[in-house]
Parts: sequence; C-alpha cells; structure tokens
Amino acid sequence: MKLIIVGAGEVGRELIKRLQKDWSIAVIDEDEEKLQKIIELLDSSAINRTLLLQGDGTSRLMLKKAGIEEAKAFVACTGDDEVNLEACRLAKEVGVPMIFSVSNSTEKDGLYEKEGINYVDKAVATASQLEKQIESGIVTPTNIGLGKGEIIEVTVMPTSIIAGYPVGKFSSKRWKIVAIFRGDRLIVPKQNTVVKPGDRVLIVGEPRILKYIAELIKSGTPQFPLQFGVEEVVFLPERREEVIKDALFFSENTKLQKISIYTCFKPTPDLKGLFEKRENRDVRVKEIPTCERELFEVTREENFGLIVVPDKYSEFPLYLGIKTLPVILAENAYSPVMIARGTTPVKNILVPVSGSFSS
Repeated sequence: MKLIIVGAGEVGRELIKRLQKDWSIAVIDEDEEKLQKIIELLDSSAINRTLLLQGDGTSRLMLKKAGIEEAKAFVACTGDDEVNLEACRLAKEVGVPMIFSVSNSTEKDGLYEKEGINYVDKAVATASQLEKQIESGIVTPTNIGLGKGEIIEVTVMPTSIIAGYPVGKFSSKRWKIVAIFRGDRLIVPKQNTVVKPGDRVLIVGEPRILKYIAELIKSGTPQFPLQFGVEEVVFLPERREEVIKDALFFSENTKLQKISIYTCFKPTPDLKGLFEKRENRDVRVKEIPTCERELFEVTREENFGLIVVPDKYSEFPLYLGIKTLPVILAENAYSPVMIARGTTPVKNILVPVSGSFSS
C-alpha cells in the first residue's frame, strides 16, 4: 500500500517508524537534512520501498513523482498550515481515499473543517492527553491509526467486508466497534446499526490483532486467522504426520507469527526445525504431562489464531452428552479449531459459528 507524507519533521519521522513495515512510503520535504535523518531510521526491509524527494509538497509534478495516483493514504505534516492545506486539496483532487493533516494552530482548524480534511490539532491533542493523565493519575498509551495500541480508527472503503452490514454481524470477544463517525455526526452503534462506505469506525480491542482487523475492514482482504490471534497451537498427543502437515500448511500460508507445539511425549529435535524454516518465526515445543487437561487450560487463558488437533476423537460420545476435546475447545477457546486429517492444501476455510454439537 502506498502512503505519501509531506513533511519530514518529527511527526513525519514518527509515522514512518510506525508504518514502514506495512506501507510503501514516499516522503516530500524541501530540507535535505531532514530527509537524510529518515534514512537512519529505516529498517533494511523498508529501504527499497521508501522514496525520498526533495522539493515542494504543493507541486503537482512533485506529487506525481511521489506516486499520488496510486496512493491509498496521504498525510501533510509540515509546520506550515497553508502548505498542509494546499497539499491536501491536491490529494483530494486526485481522489486519494484517506487524507490527513496536522493543524499547527487552533485558529486554522476551521479551514480544515471547511475543506472536509481530517486533521489533528497539535495543541488540542497534547492538552487532551495531558488532561486525562492529570485527572486520572494514570498514563494510558493510546495510538490512533495503525499504530500498536488498544484503540484505532479505520475508514471503511466501498470494498470493505463490513460495508452495508450491521455492527452486530461482526461482534467479537477480542474487538468491538464502539463508535462510528459519519460526516460530522457521532453514532454510538447498536447491533442493527449499518456501517456505510466512508464511515470512520472506532475499534477497541487487543493490540496484537487490531492491526489485522483494521486491514480486513479497510480493504476486505482476507486475513484469516489473524482476526482471532497471531499464534498457532499444535496439539500432538502422539506424533502424527497428518497433524504436522496441516499445521505446517497454515504456518507457511498465513501471517501467523508464533507456533506453539504441545506434545504428550518427549519431542524429537527435528519437530521444532520443521516449523522454523520461515524466518522471523517464534517456535516453541513443550511437553505437557497432563496432556489434554493442560492444553485446555492454556487455550482458555490466551488468544490464538488457530488450534490444530488430531482426528482421533469419535463422534459417538457426543450422542451420550459427553464432550470430546475438539468440542470443548471450540466452545471455550474462542478460536478456530482444525481437526487435522492431512487434507491440506485447502481451497476454502469454514469456521463454525458455534462449538455446540446440538446447534
């Protein structure tokens, strides 16, 4: 995704630090020294996706060089409100979906509102945050946007999977839509409140998965199973190759960040190595003496993207009202449970809406 930032000052640099892993960023500033400082904070993986341009951010030619026609987001954060306003006007003309600006003076806020530009007033934002901390005595870190925090704001695109559907359809234990900004209106949503394209939705939830929920809402791009968690749990009461095969498929074809393998036997060294082939992956293997009981306790306390269990449980006990491990997990873990049969690769993923056998 393409992001253009006009202004390489402190705000611009902080944005780049936070967003460089997921965005291709073009930065425009007239000050060469400021642009050089950006190079120092870039990760090696982001260098080839970052374009630094020395010039006027209100120049149509400069914006074209930055790739404004392909941009999904635009931020003007120079110290000059006139520059910020003009740059945002040009971005609106091109049709950039998300446009934001920093207002350096409260007196200029009305101009941003008149142009219909989303803005953050530096003075008001700082005073508001300090007021909360002084009044409560508690410092609560809050990041608005795509930073790592417990609250984010997302603009709903026409292609979003939630556009045209009621809020209740997307209720979750891990995240909730708590407010909708529609134009100049604030809507506190009910279960039947329908989300519309262009709405800005405020989401509160667990920081580890909010980033992926935001991407899912914005673009409609499937992120399974990250809307549930970023960790895969693999349960091996005994070594079964079909379980390993299916677990490997999801670890290699999704953006899961961590793999936890629980065994009821002494694991061999090669087991961990199978899952460590992909870089930047945290893999751990643990023998659990109490087996199913300990697995249940682990999955009840944490949040997981996917739980993989073997296909060793008969359906017959269910008819007698006796719940087997997969059913217990599905009812209590709030995570998708896959009964592995070695049938991967898969074309479609079906996630049950209830773990209850009777329903």
